[in-house]
Amino acid sequence: MRILLTLLSTAALIYVGFGLLLFLYQERLVHLPGVPGRELIATPGDRGLPWREIEITSLDQVRLHGWHIPAQPGAPTLLFFHGNAGNISHRIPPWPSSTISAWSW
Repeated sequence: MRILLTLLSTAALIYVGFGLLLFLYQERLVHLPGVPGRELIATPGDRGLPWREIEITSLDQVRLHGWHIPAQPGAPTLLFFHGNAGNISHRIPPWPSSTISAWSW
């Protein structure tokens, strides 16, 4: 019984300690400060892809910036939101066989 209590106590301490570390370092885990910022470092044209720039302002005045990369007729279309950290220039697609709309905000 004592061994079981010791194991459970150790597991609980590890669990609480891990939760505390996640809480204390959440800003670094979510925002990834080491990833480059908003500066566009390349365009699809740098990879030889045809493209055009698109900009939309939402009803709440958020500016959405995007690229449209057309493909051959009949090819599938991919709507791509790059998500957290970096920007769309860090994720220029290597697959020119699909129509792609990539967005950044």
